[in-house]
Amino acid sequence: MALDEPLRMDSPTLAERDQQLKAEQGVSDVSPMRLRMEKFVKEQQKLIVQALQEVDGAKFRVDEWQRKEGGGGITCVLQDGNVFEKAGVGVSVVYGTLPKPAILKMRANHKNIADGDNIPDSLEFFAAGLSLIVHPKNPMAPTVHLNYRYFETANPDGSPGAWWFGGGCDLTPCYLFDEDAVQFHKAIKDVCDKHDKEYYPRFKKWCDDYFYNKHRGEGRGVGGIFFDDLDESVSDRENLFAFVQDALKSFLPTYIPIVNRRKDMPFTEKEKEWQQVRRARYVEFNLVHDRGTAFGLNTPGARVESILMSMPLTASWRYMYEPEPKSREARLVEVLKNPKDTSIERNDNPLRRVPPTHRHLLTTLHVLFPALVLPALDLLDRGLVARVVLAGADPEEGKKKQQQCHQQQRQCEGQHISANDDDGGDDDNRRRDCAAFYLVGSASAAAAIPGFTV
Repeated sequence: MALDEPLRMDSPTLAERDQQLKAEQGVSDVSPMRLRMEKFVKEQQKLIVQALQEVDGAKFRVDEWQRKEGGGGITCVLQDGNVFEKAGVGVSVVYGTLPKPAILKMRANHKNIADGDNIPDSLEFFAAGLSLIVHPKNPMAPTVHLNYRYFETANPDGSPGAWWFGGGCDLTPCYLFDEDAVQFHKAIKDVCDKHDKEYYPRFKKWCDDYFYNKHRGEGRGVGGIFFDDLDESVSDRENLFAFVQDALKSFLPTYIPIVNRRKDMPFTEKEKEWQQVRRARYVEFNLVHDRGTAFGLNTPGARVESILMSMPLTASWRYMYEPEPKSREARLVEVLKNPKDTSIERNDNPLRRVPPTHRHLLTTLHVLFPALVLPALDLLDRGLVARVVLAGADPEEGKKKQQQCHQQQRQCEGQHISANDDDGGDDDNRRRDCAAFYLVGSASAAAAIPGFTV
C-alpha cells in the first residue's frame, strides 16, 4: 500500500502576509514601507477631505472598495458643491502580480527588479498612493491636481525587491493670477529645498515636460513638480519617504488660501465659457497623454470610476475657438505656450526700477494701507490700468487724449475713471476740463481689493 503524498500548502500571498502583520503588530515606524505608506495616505485623505468640506460646506460621498486580487481603496467625491463643481480624493492600495512582459518593460528603468539572466515568469507587487483633483466652480479659482505613490515588488519569501516613489502636484488656472502661481511654486520649492536643492529645478522641468499637450503645443497648466522612479539611486528609502510626506502635507496650507481668495470673485458668462474650453484641454491630456490613466484602465480589476475621478463634470469643445487678442484669456494661452518663470526670485520685478531714494515711500504706503498697496501694484503689473494722464495738462490736449482713451476703452472693454470723480460738486468746470483720468480694464473688477470698484 503506497503512502499518501504529503500535502503541499500554497505559500501566503504578499497581501495575506501584510494583513496578518497588521493584525498582530499594527503599523509602526519599523513596519514594512508598504504598511507605513498605506497608513500615511489614509490619514492625509481624511485631513484633506475635512479641509475641503470646510471650504465648500457640502459633504463628500465616501466609497470603500475591494479588489479580489488584493487590496482596495477609498474614493471620496464631492459633486455640485457650493465652491467645488467636482473634487475627488482617492486612496488606492493594490496587490497584484506582474507578468513577465511587464517585468521586462520595467527593467528599462529598474535593473534590480529582476536578474537579467533569470527573469521570473511573474512577480508579486504592491502599490499605494493618494490622488486628488479639485475643479472649482468659479473660473477665477484654479484647478489643482496631486498624486503621491509608492511601488514595491516582492521576492518569493516576501522580502522587498525593487521599490520606488513617484508623484507631484500642479496648478491649472483658467485665469492667471501671478501671485497664486508664485505662492504655489514657492511652497513646493521650500519643501524640495529642505531635502535636496536639486529637487525643485529637476522636478519642475519634469512637470513642465510631462503635463504638456503635444497636440496643442501648450502646457496643461502653470506647473509644479512631477517625479517618478525615485529609488536608491537617488536617496535611501527613509529620506525619500520623508520628502513625500512633507510634499503631501504642504498641500492644504498652499492651496486653501488660494481658493479662498478666488472662490467668491465675480465672473461673467463669457469667463465661465472660457473655463469650459480650458477644462476640455484638461480632459484631452488625461485621456490622450497621461500614463497613470492608461496604466489604471489597463490593470486587471481596475475600478474605472475611481480612475476617471479626475474628469471635470463639464467641459466644452468649440470649433476653432480663439481668445480675443490682448485679453486675459490670450495672456494665459501665451504663458502656456511660452512658460514664464514662476519662482519667487524673478528678476523682472518692476519695483527694482524704483530709485533707492524713493523705495521707503512704498514701505510707508504698505504700512498705512496693508490691504491695498500690494493688490494695486499687481493691477499695474498685469497691465489692467492701461493709461494714466496727469492733471495740469492743456485742456484741449486733454480732450484729445481723452478721446484716444475712450477708443482704447472700447477695445479692451474697460472703464474711464476721472481722477477728480470724488472731489465734490463745486468744481464742475474744472472737472470737465481736467485731463487726469485712468483707463481701467474690466478684468480689474475681479481684483480682491477692498473698496476698489469700477
